Amino acid sequence: MDITLRGIGLRIESFTHDLFFAMRVLYKAPLFTIAVVVTLSIAISVNVVAFGAINAVLFKQLPFANVKHLAFICNPLDAMVKKPECSESVFQTAHVKAFLGMHDPVEKSAMFQIMPGTITGLGIPQSRITAWSSTALFDVLQVQPEIGRFFIETDGEPGVHNVVISDRLWRSLYDANRDVLGKPIVLDGITYHIIGVAPSDFVLPDPADAELRSQTVDIFEAAPNEAMQWGPHSWSQAGLQLIEAVIIARIQPGFSSVAVQAQLDRVNAPFLLDEARQYGIRSTSLIPNPMFVSVEDWYSNVNDAHSLLTIVFLATLAVLLIACANVANLLLVRGTARQGELAIRSALGATRARIIQQLIIEMCVLAVISGILGVVLAYIELQLLTVLNSMLLPRMQDISIDGRVLLFICITVILAVALGGIIPAFFTTQENLADTLKSAGRGRDAAAGKIFRSLLVVLEIAVAFVVLVSAALLVRSFILIVQKPLGFNPHNTYIAAINLPQQYGTLNSYVTFANAAIAHIQAIPGVETVAISRGGTYLLKNYLRYSPDNTIGVTLPGMHQMSMPSIKVTPHYFASLRIPILRGRDFNAEDRLGSLPVVIISQDCATKLFLHTDPLGKHVQMSVIGSPNEQATIVGIVGNMVVASILPNWTYVPYAQHPASRFELSIRTYMENPQLRDEVASAIASFAPTVGIERFDSLEEEVMEAQTPQRTSAGLLGALALVALLLALGGVYAVVSYAVQRRTHEFGIRKAVGAQTSDILKIVLRSVAIYAIAGIAFGIVFSTFSTQALTNLLVQTSPFDLLSFLCVIVLLFVSIVAAAALPTINAMRIDPVVALRYE
Repeated sequence: MDITLRGIGLRIESFTHDLFFAMRVLYKAPLFTIAVVVTLSIAISVNVVAFGAINAVLFKQLPFANVKHLAFICNPLDAMVKKPECSESVFQTAHVKAFLGMHDPVEKSAMFQIMPGTITGLGIPQSRITAWSSTALFDVLQVQPEIGRFFIETDGEPGVHNVVISDRLWRSLYDANRDVLGKPIVLDGITYHIIGVAPSDFVLPDPADAELRSQTVDIFEAAPNEAMQWGPHSWSQAGLQLIEAVIIARIQPGFSSVAVQAQLDRVNAPFLLDEARQYGIRSTSLIPNPMFVSVEDWYSNVNDAHSLLTIVFLATLAVLLIACANVANLLLVRGTARQGELAIRSALGATRARIIQQLIIEMCVLAVISGILGVVLAYIELQLLTVLNSMLLPRMQDISIDGRVLLFICITVILAVALGGIIPAFFTTQENLADTLKSAGRGRDAAAGKIFRSLLVVLEIAVAFVVLVSAALLVRSFILIVQKPLGFNPHNTYIAAINLPQQYGTLNSYVTFANAAIAHIQAIPGVETVAISRGGTYLLKNYLRYSPDNTIGVTLPGMHQMSMPSIKVTPHYFASLRIPILRGRDFNAEDRLGSLPVVIISQDCATKLFLHTDPLGKHVQMSVIGSPNEQATIVGIVGNMVVASILPNWTYVPYAQHPASRFELSIRTYMENPQLRDEVASAIASFAPTVGIERFDSLEEEVMEAQTPQRTSAGLLGALALVALLLALGGVYAVVSYAVQRRTHEFGIRKAVGAQTSDILKIVLRSVAIYAIAGIAFGIVFSTFSTQALTNLLVQTSPFDLLSFLCVIVLLFVSIVAAAALPTINAMRIDPVVALRYE
């Protein structure tokens, strides 16, 4: 036992001695220490941020009780694609009732719709987000109220008007007064009574909310238990009552996803036959079949976050690899310079293992310092990203440095020690003692070490090339998006979204309100034109999301029905957005309810539907949500409207012929008006005091938001590419500086016998050019595989875009040559006599 304890004590003493010696050695070489710490800390920090984002989106527990048993019932966008769209699924109302009544393997299920509502009676009308839900919603989510109670089945009976409010609304309107229970609140002109308050950390699993923010909904309203008309997001079509809703279910433990889907298919089978019969479709295989999608799977893949984060994380790992190669090169250079010291220590009795231990401890000290500094930099980078754009990465508010991230940091530090320290330590100590002492100071360099340093430089250049090409492709894609004409002019145009309360219950009342709103807002000083649309700006912000209310079915003689994005507009909409009318006419006051149906189509739509024939005056069979199938006459052709480089086959129908309770006011002004929102709200309140503005945005801002995915991916990869380029150039600079320093004696002889500075510069740059060409060649090979992962993020750009590759090749080659030329030119300024005496 004493011998064992004595051995442990000696090891601890040896480690402590090596640790203090390492710190003293590093303190005496400040430039080397700073170079290594800065290089590693930058690489570690970007890896921490990227892994933190992946941790938040893919690994962190979602804020729902027993989330593994929660699932959405969703409809695919297309029967053949089988891709579910949980945020805007459309069902028959009979579907919903059947799904909510499912048992084994479903424990309980609920339905809800998200919509804006207007609170009145408390001063200025306030627009708030509400959820119209079945009474079982909170039971399915297994949530307990902060005060009061949640819904029970009797809250869904006719004539019962009870609501649950959010903690935010409770504190902002009622000062967190516990006497709020039972108090009335007027929502959309109807008086409700407050029965409970949701907890402050409650999160509604809304599939459209990728950020999973708490308290996005302020008021929860109980839906009637046996209503045939299931709220505002419902309509009739082809004899079917349809509804757009989110259905969420809690699955009983022990049932597989296959069993759950099988039960859903059995419940849905009769409705598929009914739907096929109503629409005249021969096969039920052509009708989308609802699918179960687990809540965990939905949020891990929402908004293609998985693809973007994976690419960013791989890019940060590439940066870490470049940094480790850089550090390994620096350590090899420093190890070569310390050959004399290490040889003397070996001569005094130190074994090779003992010297390697000392070198690894020095690297461990550097890696630990770099890790600590990397965490600090990661925190600063997260704050900076939050300030720049809170939506830059999915669920940014959940990105934090928790235990899993700290474990990743430890693994990163160990990886840095292994790649950057252990390998150089073995190369540094493999020299023969006698040869090392004889050649000290004569510029001799071990062949193995020289080859290894050259390979590291080539690796750095190849990896940097891959990251640079990826960034170049994304930047080129974004530039093409920005440069492509929109087809409309968003300058000085503002969008005010309106959702009419239930008291406006008829189509005529929608039209009456719309006409009054246009007249009152047009009277505001500085307003040029006002128009109404349903679907235009909505599709601008969600151009890849399906919404049946923004779609019409068009049938030409001898052709199947085609779905096309549709916008319901009033006269002067095209003038408001500066969309040119190429042929025909605009809608007018004669295009109203009861008049002959008309439609205006885009130029691209006209080309695809009618090829080279004139579409004006032609009749098409048109199916619009909420209206029976009808023959519509094409009365105009307008310019194409492009959204984030997507060119849909736009169709336009008169709002007065197809009124809707939700719409957007497009307001063009002569100049910017910061007070416009308040003025529009006052104008509406003057004739409709119960109607508030759901949202108010600049159309220019909405255009920028539509480009956010491409801007985000290009910005993140661009920043990482810049870091990778700088680190690679730093590695080239360090290696060339060392090589020039080691050959100073040789260069002195060359200059003494008549060589010019340009001759010596050519010698150095020739070897550097070989490194650059080899690195770029390997980078091209690697890029042909890696860039294919960018396909989903690229728009109008091939993963093998020749221009992007050529630009990166030129940029990288010129940068490498410049980085190599600087230390060479500085070294050539030395006097030949001094160089000849150099030892």
